[in-house]
Amino acid sequence: MQDVARIVLALESEHLAQDVIDFLDRTGRTRVVDTVRDAQALSAVVDRERPDAVVGSPEVVRAAGRLNGSAFLAVATEESVRLLRGAVDAGAHGFFVWPADRSALGAAAARTAHPHEDDRRRANVVSVVGARGGAGVTFVASHLAAALASAGRESVVLDAGGGELAWALGVPVDAEIRTLADLLPVRDEIGEEHVRNVLWPHPSGVRALLAAERGHSVGAARLGDVIDAAAHLCDVLVVHAPPAGTTSDLTLVVVTLDVFAFRAAKSAIEAFEHGARWEIVVNRADRGGLAVSDVERVFGRPAIGTLPNERRVCIAQDRGELVPPRSRVGRAVARLATNVLDKVTP
Repeated sequence: MQDVARIVLALESEHLAQDVIDFLDRTGRTRVVDTVRDAQALSAVVDRERPDAVVGSPEVVRAAGRLNGSAFLAVATEESVRLLRGAVDAGAHGFFVWPADRSALGAAAARTAHPHEDDRRRANVVSVVGARGGAGVTFVASHLAAALASAGRESVVLDAGGGELAWALGVPVDAEIRTLADLLPVRDEIGEEHVRNVLWPHPSGVRALLAAERGHSVGAARLGDVIDAAAHLCDVLVVHAPPAGTTSDLTLVVVTLDVFAFRAAKSAIEAFEHGARWEIVVNRADRGGLAVSDVERVFGRPAIGTLPNERRVCIAQDRGELVPPRSRVGRAVARLATNVLDKVTP
């Protein structure tokens, strides 16, 4: 994902400044970190913010005298010899007439970006996968994200699967809901605001980034950009059924208590990259050929969570509802959420 250029605006006109802010922030490739209207304020802000570029009027920037290495992009609503001379004297890297040259301004501002030490919050990314169909990946992902929200963590669940999450969360079939498909027009420059604008709020407090209809996917190559942007919008990002190779802080492998599920899970884990962190979640635990205690014998570690087999789960799923938090399964998911936080939180 391209680094986002940090911009300080130095424009005397408040109306012009707002227009430029709206445009630059909308591109997803630049971020306005502060605005000033005079030379004295500009010097102080440049010293504090160390921006990649100052976008402003030649008069203000020329009077400031120094930009500590930040590029200067001159902007004016007209072109004149006086303004051009002022831009040159101030060391401008380009002169742009607003609004005719705004696209060129946006591109030039984006090119000033250089790597920064990112002090923004970044979510712990937890992927939920199943070694085979029917293990309950959608159930675990949706309920885990909701339990994290109930525990006071800002959580987002991203459907990287086939769209099952929309039904699990009870998204109205006829509702006009934004999905990953709405990121297609900006797939080459996906930013936090782009992702924020397509999140769907669930009553539990979790926000969901829903899968696009088949044939409209952002593609595996862009999924990493989406995850990276979404991770700056929450405390925990739960990724539902991501493709192999997706980078996560922790991967939960959902199994049921049968030989076929265990064998498939073993094969899946062996394919993980070296050093990948993973844990086993047992879903629909009931008496059968295998017991929960067999998890440690087969996988070398106990399950991080065990969800009981409960009749109300099927009823809730048929209605597109989450099970009540005080049910047996609800309490088990809450314990799973606590265990996950213990694993991913320093």
